[in-house]
Amino acid sequence: MSKLVVVRLYGQFRDYVGGPSAEVDGSTIEEILRKLADEYNGLDKEILDNTESNDIRLKDYVKVLVNGRSIDFLDGVSTEIKNEDEVVIFPPVGGG
Repeated sequence: MSKLVVVRLYGQFRDYVGGPSAEVDGSTIEEILRKLADEYNGLDKEILDNTESNDIRLKDYVKVLVNGRSIDFLDGVSTEIKNEDEVVIFPPVGGG
């Protein structure tokens, strides 16, 4: 069952959604990413690797967290979303 999730975005990703967050209906990270890519023109090129298959792959430098944990340590894009979960998408971060 899909849920309405508030996704917080940072950096240049905010420009695509017109603010710090977007509401998306989805039950997995994959569904959320697909809907964000469909709804916000150009965001897909910023966060997704251009693959020829239908698989969703994040660019290496994009980080997605669910409740403060990277999806790299959960079930990747198959990570299920529950009520009240917090989803955050970060762009690349540099510093020195």
